Amino acid sequence: MYVDFKTTVWERIKIPEELQDLVVDKIKSGEIISANEMFGISEKFDEHFETLLDTSEQMYPSENDDFATIELYNDDNKIIYANGKH
Repeated sequence: MYVDFKTTVWERIKIPEELQDLVVDKIKSGEIISANEMFGISEKFDEHFETLLDTSEQMYPSENDDFATIELYNDDNKIIYANGKH
């Protein structure tokens, strides 16, 4: 048996000086809304990506469109409890 908890966590990408103006413009215009979209701009971001694990925070179904944020599984990997409405 095991239990999974859904959390949020911050991700950091250090932006090389030569790309700073471009990234600022794309974020302000709404073209970039996630870390994944940064990688389409430059391969340089791959080497400067960091998940900030110390920022992890528990999520609640109300913050997850009422989908589960806690799932309890039996030894056959089947969910026996989930706290979400979906």
